[in-house]
Amino acid sequence: MSKVTDVTLERAREIALRLVRYQTSKVGVVPNTYRDLGNDAKNIGVSQEELHCFLIQHIIPGVVSKAFGNAVANMEIKPFPENYGD
Repeated sequence: MSKVTDVTLERAREIALRLVRYQTSKVGVVPNTYRDLGNDAKNIGVSQEELHCFLIQHIIPGVVSKAFGNAVANMEIKPFPENYGD
Protein backbone atom coordinates (compact mmCIF):
# COMPACT_ATOMS: atom_id res chain seq x y z
CA MET A 1 0.00 0.00 0.00
CA SER A 2 1.29 3.46 -0.85
CA LYS A 3 2.22 5.92 1.86
CA VAL A 4 -0.20 8.85 2.28
CA THR A 5 1.59 12.18 2.28
CA ASP A 6 0.46 15.75 2.70
CA VAL A 7 -0.31 17.53 -0.56
CA THR A 8 0.42 21.24 -0.70
CA LEU A 9 -2.27 23.59 -1.95
CA GLU A 10 -0.16 24.38 -5.03
CA ARG A 11 0.25 20.68 -5.83
CA ALA A 12 -3.48 20.05 -5.22
CA ARG A 13 -4.32 22.77 -7.73
CA GLU A 14 -1.93 21.24 -10.26
CA ILE A 15 -3.48 17.80 -9.78
CA ALA A 16 -7.01 19.21 -10.08
CA LEU A 17 -6.14 21.03 -13.30
CA ARG A 18 -4.54 17.90 -14.77
CA LEU A 19 -7.57 15.83 -13.79
CA VAL A 20 -9.99 18.30 -15.38
CA ARG A 21 -7.88 18.37 -18.57
CA TYR A 22 -7.75 14.59 -18.67
CA GLN A 23 -11.49 14.17 -18.10
CA THR A 24 -12.24 16.89 -20.66
CA SER A 25 -10.08 15.18 -23.27
CA LYS A 26 -12.06 11.96 -22.73
CA VAL A 27 -15.56 13.44 -22.58
CA GLY A 28 -15.26 16.53 -24.76
CA VAL A 29 -14.29 20.15 -24.54
CA VAL A 30 -17.50 22.09 -25.05
CA PRO A 31 -20.76 21.57 -23.17
CA ASN A 32 -23.74 20.59 -25.31
CA THR A 33 -25.31 24.01 -24.99
CA TYR A 34 -24.53 27.41 -23.56
CA ARG A 35 -27.20 26.61 -20.96
CA ASP A 36 -25.22 23.57 -19.82
CA LEU A 37 -22.25 25.84 -19.19
CA GLY A 38 -24.46 28.10 -17.08
CA ASN A 39 -25.85 25.14 -15.14
CA ASP A 40 -22.36 23.77 -14.52
CA ALA A 41 -21.17 27.18 -13.32
CA LYS A 42 -24.11 27.46 -10.94
CA ASN A 43 -23.56 23.93 -9.62
CA ILE A 44 -19.92 24.63 -8.73
CA GLY A 45 -20.55 28.15 -7.39
CA VAL A 46 -18.87 30.33 -10.01
CA SER A 47 -20.18 32.74 -12.61
CA GLN A 48 -20.78 31.53 -16.15
CA GLU A 49 -18.28 34.10 -17.43
CA GLU A 50 -15.64 32.92 -14.96
CA LEU A 51 -16.14 29.27 -15.97
CA HIS A 52 -16.00 30.22 -19.65
CA CYS A 53 -12.74 32.14 -19.13
CA PHE A 54 -11.29 29.24 -17.13
CA LEU A 55 -12.08 26.81 -19.93
CA ILE A 56 -10.55 29.10 -22.56
CA GLN A 57 -7.44 29.97 -20.57
CA HIS A 58 -6.62 26.74 -18.76
CA ILE A 59 -8.45 23.72 -20.15
CA ILE A 60 -8.95 24.01 -23.89
CA PRO A 61 -5.30 24.86 -24.73
CA GLY A 62 -4.05 21.79 -22.84
CA VAL A 63 -6.59 19.46 -24.43
CA VAL A 64 -5.99 20.85 -27.92
CA SER A 65 -2.22 20.69 -27.44
CA LYS A 66 -2.44 17.05 -26.43
CA ALA A 67 -4.66 16.21 -29.40
CA PHE A 68 -3.07 18.32 -32.14
CA GLY A 69 0.29 19.64 -30.91
CA ASN A 70 1.49 22.95 -29.52
CA ALA A 71 1.21 24.93 -32.77
CA VAL A 72 -2.56 24.55 -32.82
CA ALA A 73 -2.91 25.07 -29.05
CA ASN A 74 -1.20 28.46 -29.27
CA MET A 75 -3.87 29.81 -31.63
CA GLU A 76 -6.01 32.64 -30.31
CA ILE A 77 -9.34 31.49 -28.92
CA LYS A 78 -12.05 34.13 -29.01
CA PRO A 79 -14.88 34.35 -26.48
CA PHE A 80 -18.44 33.38 -27.33
CA PRO A 81 -20.44 36.15 -29.02
CA GLU A 82 -23.05 37.86 -26.86
CA ASN A 83 -25.95 36.11 -28.63
CA TYR A 84 -24.37 32.62 -28.53
CA GLY A 85 -26.94 30.02 -27.57
CA ASP A 86 -29.99 32.14 -28.37
